[in-house]
Amino acid sequence: MPSFSVVIPTYDRQEFTTRAIESCLAQHTKPREIIVVDDHSPTPFEWSGDPVVRVARHETNHGGGRARNTGIDLSTGDFVCFLDSDDIWLPEKLTEIQRAIEKTPDAATTVFFHDLMRRRHGMDDRRLPNPELGRSEPILDYIFLKDGLVQTSTLVVPALLAKRVRFDDSLRIHQDWDFCHR
Repeated sequence: MPSFSVVIPTYDRQEFTTRAIESCLAQHTKPREIIVVDDHSPTPFEWSGDPVVRVARHETNHGGGRARNTGIDLSTGDFVCFLDSDDIWLPEKLTEIQRAIEKTPDAATTVFFHDLMRRRHGMDDRRLPNPELGRSEPILDYIFLKDGLVQTSTLVVPALLAKRVRFDDSLRIHQDWDFCHR
């Protein structure tokens, strides 16, 4: 059975981050750990609930890419799952990912992309990704030719691969596109 480390970068979003954590804790397949990386919020993120949640805090603000890399560095699971602090996962996400991993012979080198999440944009609450990514479709074709959205909260990456590729922490936006490309 694969183990999952969930990385949640956050900056000044106590309420949203708590909701994201709760969506992880509600998974039918439980994560090994949930690592919240507070990117130097004016009011530090605090958690006193389930001990599976660990909070790391940056001493200065570096952005989402560096926060995700910190979470990757602290992770101990077989796979790293990313969840943005303003997103939530549907309860069956990790179970579906686990099934996909078990069916994939080369899972240790495969990046999984799964839509069992909700993203909030104002009043818009939608299931992602949309349109659907084909199983062997090149990720850049999907992003640029089909106008597909590779949102970080849909990615599950083998830990050894995530530790090798890493997010480019010099990018303030689209770190996920760059990460997927590399």
